[in-house]
Amino acid sequence: MTYRLGVHTTADDPTKYRAEEEVRMWEQKDPLTRFRIYLEKRDLLEAGLEQQVDDEIAEAVRRFEAAPPADPLTMFDHAYAVPPPGLVAQREEMVAREHAAPAPAPPPPPADATPMRGQRRTRR
Repeated sequence: MTYRLGVHTTADDPTKYRAEEEVRMWEQKDPLTRFRIYLEKRDLLEAGLEQQVDDEIAEAVRRFEAAPPADPLTMFDHAYAVPPPGLVAQREEMVAREHAAPAPAPPPPPADATPMRGQRRTRR
């Protein structure tokens, strides 16, 4: 068991119910941070590995964000071998909505967007 350092949701503001000292104390106990220190002390952490992993994650996020949105109708395709009538009706309603004028897509976040207040930042 460990302490949740991140926010619950994007609407969460942990500064309302957590003291900064409490968070700093638990950051020192964070299993990932402690494991990195353990590996460093034993010279088992390859130089540049963390940056390589961060770069791979950033590239995967970039590819995901560039991908077209998934077809929402696919959520009905593999849930049941024989869909119940209520699910068939929901699918038909969604098909009808798909033929209506789509809502405009929200604008993408700015490239220099900073993490939300209370969101964990990696301290390396």
